[in-house]
Amino acid sequence: LLIIIVFSALTSYCQTKEELVECAAESFQYLNYDESLRLFTKVIALSPKDSSAYFDRGLVKETMKDYVGAINDYSAQINIDAKHTDSYFLRGLLKQLLKDYAGSIADFNTTIQLEPDNADAYYYTAQANAELRNWNDAILFYTKAIAINAEHTEAYANRAWAKAQLKQYTEAITDCDMAIKINATYTKSYYYKGFINAEQGNYETAITNYAAAIKLNSNEENEYFISTNFNHSLSDYTSALVKYNSEHTTTTDTTTCNKATLNLYLHNYKQALAYYAKVIKINPNYAAAYYRSAYVLAQLKQYKQAIEQYTIALNFNYQKENTYVRLAEAKTALRDYAGALTAYDKALKYNPNNWEYYLQKSKLHAVLGQQKQSCTCYNKYLSLGGQYGKAPKASPCT
Repeated sequence: LLIIIVFSALTSYCQTKEELVECAAESFQYLNYDESLRLFTKVIALSPKDSSAYFDRGLVKETMKDYVGAINDYSAQINIDAKHTDSYFLRGLLKQLLKDYAGSIADFNTTIQLEPDNADAYYYTAQANAELRNWNDAILFYTKAIAINAEHTEAYANRAWAKAQLKQYTEAITDCDMAIKINATYTKSYYYKGFINAEQGNYETAITNYAAAIKLNSNEENEYFISTNFNHSLSDYTSALVKYNSEHTTTTDTTTCNKATLNLYLHNYKQALAYYAKVIKINPNYAAAYYRSAYVLAQLKQYKQAIEQYTIALNFNYQKENTYVRLAEAKTALRDYAGALTAYDKALKYNPNNWEYYLQKSKLHAVLGQQKQSCTCYNKYLSLGGQYGKAPKASPCT
């Protein structure tokens, strides 16, 4: 707060265009984005044809997550200087973020025309095509990105995914292996390889790759990927579990956790819980085991014990956003609505623009008879893009 006050005082002495630009840049450096935005706006008022001022203000707006405002400023910059590559590229990224994939592709194509060796422009063009399920075009542009940057991990991994959609499994596996060779910590490489293994019927190998991915980054989104893409009959899981048990007789935290996860997929919750308990006994610092134990306990409707395990996971700083959300769900099940609201508030610190959290908060406030707060949260839900939910019955929001 003191820094912001001091800078507000200092920037009051910035009068000329050059001084304003310098003060705006310093404000941005010290994270005083509102002041930086105000000062760049003054620069534009003094010199409306200064293209760089629009670009700089666009960067500030992008940092403040005002993506539409940033796009407008990048567009204004382009209108003055039609050959400013960075404006096209950044505008393309934001359009992609806002799901305007056709507009994104157009901006990246212009970036490529101005800067033919920009590997990332090819990569994000591929990404936009992948979102549109134009798999052949995606593969083409991933390949061009790789031709410029032979160590582009993400391009190899995502080209593998595109090839998998076309059932080009052998080539896809090769791309996954290359991505892993370049960067052994890039999670998606293992997920995609696991998906391809499963599609080929190699369930044991699939499980190994999924386990490697989860070990690198276990969160709700990743587990959802597995549950939706490893889409085979229960007999496949059962046979995989039998094989895994027979081939992995050593009791390490990793092998035990893998057995627990397989049982979880089979809905053998009590067996899964027993294995997670063994993991914790072997390695008391295995944070994921606490989180997963809590999830299993919640499936068994043992919410009080689930809350205890989620709390331990949080003490390890484990996937805080997702853990707080799960904690909120467990507290809601126990009708601890105030506690659930607190947990959602903590999750929002990590993802302040998640409209689903505001919708859940709106429902909780409604249950507590807090109509004004319910309405405020519901309107926030709508402003962030939530449009398919309904206002809580107890809320006056419509």
